[in-house]
Amino acid sequence: LCDNCKKPVEKVDDELLEIVKKAISEIHSTDEIDPAMLQTLQFYDAPGCEVCEGIGYKGRIGLYEVMRMNNELRRMILSSASTLDIEKKAMEGGMVTLEQMGIIKALKGETSLNEVYRVAKRMELGDDSKKNEKADEQKPIPDENPEAEKSAPSKKVVAQVQQVTPPAEQPKPASPSIPTPAPAPEENSPQTPPSDTQQQ
Repeated sequence: LCDNCKKPVEKVDDELLEIVKKAISEIHSTDEIDPAMLQTLQFYDAPGCEVCEGIGYKGRIGLYEVMRMNNELRRMILSSASTLDIEKKAMEGGMVTLEQMGIIKALKGETSLNEVYRVAKRMELGDDSKKNEKADEQKPIPDENPEAEKSAPSKKVVAQVQQVTPPAEQPKPASPSIPTPAPAPEENSPQTPPSDTQQQ
């Protein structure tokens, strides 16, 4: 978020707040965040200003999900345990999910909660959503502050998909053979004497 126009969010949507509370209740590692932040749940937003050119953001930050391997997880993977079981066990061991890491960054004021869930939704859709990635990046970010949407520059994106079917291979027509005339001798160039086989 832009440090120049960042401000606390007055009210977070109740449904979104319940999703956030459920996600942070499953955080088993306190290395990533001060527990006091989890009690207050203060989020931030930026309506946009001259410094950030009306978008409310500056640069990018990374969200990381790291699963530390241990023998129990290794056994689960080798025995083809379900992805949900593996994730649950990894979280019990201290893994912080992408969603949880995003919430932590939103609590620290590094990004907005809406941006976290926009990215989390795209990640949930998987790699097949990459074709829509450029269009997603152009969409305005939903905001609790309607003034931010008015001040942010709007962009219109039109996507067109075209399927190209290669034509059936046909033999190429033979190009007619056109003889090229020999170059005329230059006036000042010495001429070669006629050979014995040439007629005079």
